[in-house]
Amino acid sequence: MIIEPDPFFRPNLVKRLSSKEMRIFTTGGKKQAEKIIRRKKIDVVLLGLDSLKNEGLEFLTMIKRKYPHLEVITISAKEQIGLSIKAMKLGAFDDFLEPIAVDVLKMRILEAFLNRKIQSQKTKKSFDRIMETLSAEVFEEGGYPEMVFQYLETAKKTETNAVNINKEQIKVLLVDDEEEFVKSLAERIKLRKLKSDVALNGEEALRYIEDQVPDVMVLDLKMPGIDGFEVLRKVKKTYPQVQVIILTGHGSVKDEMEVRRIGAFGYLKKPTDINILIENIKRAYMLKKQDSLKLADFEKKAINNTENNKKDETF
Repeated sequence: MIIEPDPFFRPNLVKRLSSKEMRIFTTGGKKQAEKIIRRKKIDVVLLGLDSLKNEGLEFLTMIKRKYPHLEVITISAKEQIGLSIKAMKLGAFDDFLEPIAVDVLKMRILEAFLNRKIQSQKTKKSFDRIMETLSAEVFEEGGYPEMVFQYLETAKKTETNAVNINKEQIKVLLVDDEEEFVKSLAERIKLRKLKSDVALNGEEALRYIEDQVPDVMVLDLKMPGIDGFEVLRKVKKTYPQVQVIILTGHGSVKDEMEVRRIGAFGYLKKPTDINILIENIKRAYMLKKQDSLKLADFEKKAINNTENNKKDETF
């Protein structure tokens, strides 16, 4: 169900979301919304916060109190990001900022729906397999074809190694000179159970990693002083195991080619959907873990070979 007072935005969203898999109800008011929830057994609510603002947060609180298993996804403009963060803290399943990546929103709606249906570990495994396939399709349709194979490979290796990266504390460093943006991003990442710290310029980022090395760095390119290109070069030279994702609003094709040559894991443009960023962070972390395991295995083999050579020399 879509709860959105805006008479222009609401039908446009319905049109973009329409599919055989979804039966969509719409309303512009809270009273009508609760009646629909009771009568139609709604699975997922899309709640527009731009017009409703604090009333929307109050309605979300009521939903989570009366219908705790009903999942709510909020939609708002980036100027209302504070409301989105509050909604996540109140129990929203996810938050989307305009402009909306509709393919990703469809994926999250289905995930919210399936999340309600999980009753056993067996169902959980089926859910994970469905989401792996669906996520790959979303990345391909959304213009991220290079992520499809990598995503499925990562998912396969994750299952094989029995690594639940959602429960692990991935250390993320966000580097951006736009203070309001980066702190809001840090809060949104934290609400998705990932640990993140913030550096407001290149110099601060380089000082940070001297004390504690992150698993993944999300790095802006255009910053005063030491820019993102130089930070990337120094990080990959000194700490090659750190995976760096570029997140910039001023990049070009030439910039992307250059950062990939230097060793960046990924390249995203602002504004990017938070779920795409989170997926990139998780894949970058998995790559770091795989590289660490390969290095440990190589060192173990080297030690064994050295010991065997010494034994041979004694004979």
